[in-house]
Parts: sequence; structure tokens; C-alpha cells
Amino acid sequence: MSIDDAGANTKECVLDGIKLSFKLSIANKVISAGVSSPSGSLPLSNARERRSIEVKTDNGSYEIAEQINGDNAVFAVTPIKDHPLVSEANKLSILTYDLWGMSVNGSKRVQARFDEMPKFFHNYDVLALEGQYDRKPTDSLHTAFRKEYPYQTAKIRQRGIPMEAGIYLLSRYPIAKQDFMFYRTCKGLQCLATNAAIYIEINKKGQKYHIFDTHIQSGNTDVQVQARMDQVTELSRFIQSQHIPKDEPIIIAGNFNIDMIHQEPNYQDMLTLLNSTHPDSTGYPMTFDADVNKWANPINPDNNKLLHAYFDYLLYDNNHLTPISANLNVITPRSTISTLWNYWDLSNHFAVEGLFEYATPSQH
Repeated sequence: MSIDDAGANTKECVLDGIKLSFKLSIANKVISAGVSSPSGSLPLSNARERRSIEVKTDNGSYEIAEQINGDNAVFAVTPIKDHPLVSEANKLSILTYDLWGMSVNGSKRVQARFDEMPKFFHNYDVLALEGQYDRKPTDSLHTAFRKEYPYQTAKIRQRGIPMEAGIYLLSRYPIAKQDFMFYRTCKGLQCLATNAAIYIEINKKGQKYHIFDTHIQSGNTDVQVQARMDQVTELSRFIQSQHIPKDEPIIIAGNFNIDMIHQEPNYQDMLTLLNSTHPDSTGYPMTFDADVNKWANPINPDNNKLLHAYFDYLLYDNNHLTPISANLNVITPRSTISTLWNYWDLSNHFAVEGLFEYATPSQH
């Protein structure tokens, strides 16, 4: 927004039927900013700290935040997501998210981002989380989640490898069985971290669910692509080794670093090797977008790095009980707290949430 000759300006917009007014003024070279709406306002102020209000519409709620920095005022409009609790035993609500928590490899503001995450991920049955390498932020994150998701897998690290796997499954319901495996194949710097997959069986009110989570080799050189597909093959064997009854469902989650948009042959190979189905996905059209996510935009991009991709998946196994409906939705968790102001996103990836519904005994 620019300021007119009178030293003031107002811009109006309509958000879900609600009129918002964004206001700027300048007096004695000092900028003031404010917001007004039918359900609340931020009076004009030259205060430098972040201010916010919640605006309710017929379609949901939004946070309107404002902060002045130097001679600029920034306004941020963020949807407040309300994820409903799914109580039925025959429905599984799950979210997968690569948290980008490896400071030694360039991850930024890990503690601030991890501290914000618990307020965003309520009412799921299972969280399948990847990219958690920094120990202190990871421990504090899992502690914060523990009240809602008390059943959590432990740290996995292969002997002789400097770093752990960074993958965890957190569950609302008891874990009846768990296991893990280390990939035998990896290439490049990623071999400094444990490459692995984890598995849990949970019991949701008498219904068993089998969930696998993994973080697959990245990179797009020929040897990296081959290592990635070798890991997918190893994952398939690991799933088979659990001897899961055919009448029980399997969900496979994680960051596969296979882009279904630009690497369609590899994507189809992944589905074939895992004998799995990727349900239709709504919401944001990709899970990694350097145009809108500042954490995803590398300082020194290389020609082999995809900057717009769908990397993160929730799949169901075709060899076992398949859902009567399955819906995925890519969400963009964002925060306007001061330590993340102007960065917004909580990771360099976006999250994928899924709802899988299975036939009840009366429907079989």
C-alpha cells in the first residue's frame, strides 16, 4: 500500500463475505497502521510489535496480523484451520509432514518453528513426521504433543552413522506392535544420516491399522534416483516381512522425494513396487514450492533440484483391506509470530492430511 498526498490510505477487500479495511497513515515521518472489520479491529498505531485479531466468517476464521518494520507495514491474512476429530473406528485420520529440522544441513529457526507446530495439528489419529534431527527441538516438540498423542515411537539411529533417521510416528491410540528397518542403499551426504523406515500397528477402538513412515533418498542424479528406487524396493520387502493379515489396512506415509508432477515414470514405479494407490489430492497442488515458501528457495540452487514438486505421500496398500473412500488434502501450515514474521511457513515442505474410511462389518 502506498500513502496519498494527505498522508493516509485505506484499502478494502472482501474475505468470505466480510469487508476488511487496511489503513495506513504517516505523521512526522512516522508510519501508523491498522485494520478494521465487523468482528474486531486494530486501531491505527505506530507500535513496532506485531498485533493481530481473529475475524470470523461463515466459512471459518482468519487471523489478521500487522507489523511495522522501518518504513514498511506488512499485513498478513492467515486461515485458522479447524480439523475435526474423527471418532469412528472405521475411519483413520492421518497427517504426514517433513519438518525440515537439520540445522547442520541448513535448516533455519528450527526451535521457533517446532515450538509453533503443536497448535496446528490437533484431532488426528496419527502423525507421521519426518526431518527431525535437531535433538532439543525434537524432544520439546514430542513432549508438547504427548498429551494428545501419548503413544510415540523412539529415536532410530544405525550404529556407526552420525545422525539418526529423523522419522517418528505419534498416535492417539495404543501402539500394539512396532518395528523398523535400515536401508542398505544410500548415496552422497545423506549417508551421514540413518536411512530407515518405521512401522506401527495401532488399535483404534478395536480396529487395527498398520502404518509405515519413511524418508527416502533425495537428489536427481542417476545414482541418486537409482538409490531412491532401491530404497522403495527395500520398503516393499519390509512391509511384506510383517505378515499383516489381508483383511487389515496398511497406510504408507512419508517424504519419498519422488515428484509425481515432473518424475511421472518414477512415481508410477513407486506405486507398482509398493502395490499401492495414491488417492486424489486436493488443497495446495504440490508439497514443495519455492515460489511461495521462502524456506524452500535455496540460496544456491542447482540444476538438479526441483523447485516445484509433490514429494510427500499417503498411500494405501492394494494387497490388504482397501478403503471405501480416501481423501487427501495438502495444507500450508503458517505462523505470523515475530520470530517467523515474513517467513511464515513452518517447514520447507507442506503437509498432507488424509482420511481413510473402511467398510464396517455390516457393509462387508
